[in-house]
Amino acid sequence: MPNKIIITGASGYIGRQLVPRLLSDGYQLHLVSRDARTLSHLSSDRVSVSNYTGLDATEAYDAIVHLAARNNDQPGTREDFLTDNVGLAKALVSLATQLKIPQIVHLSTLHAHPFYGEKKSPYAQSKAAAEAVFDDAAGVSVHHLRLAAVYGVENKGRLAILNRVPTFLKGSVLNILKCVKPAVSAHNVVDRIAGCLQERVQSIPRTEILADDQSANPVYTWSSRIIDLIIAGSILVLLFWLLLIVWAVVKLESSGPGIFAQKRVGRNQRPFVLYKFRTMDAGTPQTGTHEASVSAVTRTGNFLRKTKIDELPQAINVLLNQMSFVGPRPCLFNQTELVSERAARQVFSIKGGITGLAQIQNIDMSTPQALAIVDRDYIALRTVLLDVKLLIMTALGKGQGDKIKPT
Repeated sequence: MPNKIIITGASGYIGRQLVPRLLSDGYQLHLVSRDARTLSHLSSDRVSVSNYTGLDATEAYDAIVHLAARNNDQPGTREDFLTDNVGLAKALVSLATQLKIPQIVHLSTLHAHPFYGEKKSPYAQSKAAAEAVFDDAAGVSVHHLRLAAVYGVENKGRLAILNRVPTFLKGSVLNILKCVKPAVSAHNVVDRIAGCLQERVQSIPRTEILADDQSANPVYTWSSRIIDLIIAGSILVLLFWLLLIVWAVVKLESSGPGIFAQKRVGRNQRPFVLYKFRTMDAGTPQTGTHEASVSAVTRTGNFLRKTKIDELPQAINVLLNQMSFVGPRPCLFNQTELVSERAARQVFSIKGGITGLAQIQNIDMSTPQALAIVDRDYIALRTVLLDVKLLIMTALGKGQGDKIKPT
């Protein structure tokens, strides 16, 4: 376990909770600030304080926990944010290199996520640029923690409404707010930082989203299920004529069943039978779509795949509660690499989906690790608002599903 930790931003909301936690865990701390006088009251036999140039080069420091930042609730131009956030990142990389500090835990933001932060604010741009600076650091293990909106005793931004809510209603109101925007408790953030300091140092930079698990949010789970039932029921009732026509056309074009049934990996890695309109010749090997040849796809199947009509029978899987409309795309059991990558990231903790965050970004099963990483990100990012957004993007033609071999 590391013995002496440098902390930036110790006077902030997270810092004020992190310092006593790390002291109780037995660490020695060195708190740094542009103005060390703001932290002088924290000095003790196990806590030292200085500005960024006042560190003792003869000391052995085991890690830097970087909490300081110009946050999005502060005014400033794009240049101001870049100067502060990127400039400080460069200074800390230089410090870590000079003092041979092996580890940096960087408190970042969800706004630096390439999908979540599509509309880049100066703050988001500066934090993403700061992550890149840390990633380029040679000989330093970097762990980025991208925070959702933080709640606790003090609440800011959209969560400031919680400050005016009676205590007995706060839990319910918070669950409703988390259906719109991901959130994480300050207590969980502090726990995760402490956990990072005890983990084995890795050479490859790691990025992790910190957000509360929506599986524990009854408002989200019920809202998601109701949306699934409404859409699935509408498809089967309002589009039954289209389903019958497509079934008949598939049967007439080539021999074999109109509906293709295939065993897939479901929630908690339990098997279930997934239903689709058949788009390939009967007898095509049971492999991932990206491993199949384009010659196996029928003319009708090619159209069905492009328009995503082949997915409509999965409304039955949704009604049976085996799938959701939005979630990680269910894979085959023989796709062992993908199963392993997803299991390592707890992707099977939720139901699979017909579309999802990876699908609208054209990330398919031909890149198992990249797909599992995006699936993990979806689990952390998911809200009712995001699910609706992904459904709309899919309906508008975003994403083309799993790619098929050209030959």
